[in-house]
Amino acid sequence: MTRNGRLSGMTAVITGASRGIGRALAEVGRRDGMKLALSARNAGALETLARELDPTGQDVIAVPGDVGDCASCQGLIEEAERRFGHIDVLMNNAGLAIGGKIADTDPRDVDLMVRTNFLGAYYCTRFALPGMIARKQGHIVMMDSVAGYRYSPGGSIYSATKFAMRSLAEALRSEVLEYGIKVTAVYPGMTLTTYFDPDNPDALKPPIPLEEMLTAEDVAEATLATVGLPARVSVNTVVLRPTTQKT
Repeated sequence: MTRNGRLSGMTAVITGASRGIGRALAEVGRRDGMKLALSARNAGALETLARELDPTGQDVIAVPGDVGDCASCQGLIEEAERRFGHIDVLMNNAGLAIGGKIADTDPRDVDLMVRTNFLGAYYCTRFALPGMIARKQGHIVMMDSVAGYRYSPGGSIYSATKFAMRSLAEALRSEVLEYGIKVTAVYPGMTLTTYFDPDNPDALKPPIPLEEMLTAEDVAEATLATVGLPARVSVNTVVLRPTTQKT
């Protein structure tokens, strides 16, 4: 189902695009006519997806990289702007979750989560902003989590990074309001991604039946619905949970 062609021709950068919600954002966005610059660490999966979405290589490009690395984020934004002229939408989707109580965490895991979940969003946003400010137009999406609203038991540091992302989105909206730039923070609840995939040996135990969870496509559809709205409309917060999720 398209959104009356409002997304057609828009250019978007999507991080963490090789799987899960990021892949769904790419598939739905391309279906609705967006031009895409896709990024993820898994170069092979990313390039395969880009070819599937656009065999010509004209409107979908793969830019492998690690959002936890500042130079990699700068290169991603510069390549997207070089290929497409400008960026209409930045979707800061890349993220990872490593569980554990604070006393049991490995500092290396904490560093990785902070770099991926928070600094990656900051880096990409920082480098995309000058072009959007110059054009007085743009939309930045922060893919957060309901764990950014309240502590997620067993995921203390993950929650902390998502609370930080929430603050980043709120501060950013105030700072770019005068330039006509929109900021949307999306807070999905339990979503059937690799974190709960029974085929993943490291998957978390599902707290609700898998069939009751959100799908990646559900989250992508809700997210892109906010992108397709008229310029005068800015949806700043999107919270979506499975109907049976209590918190």
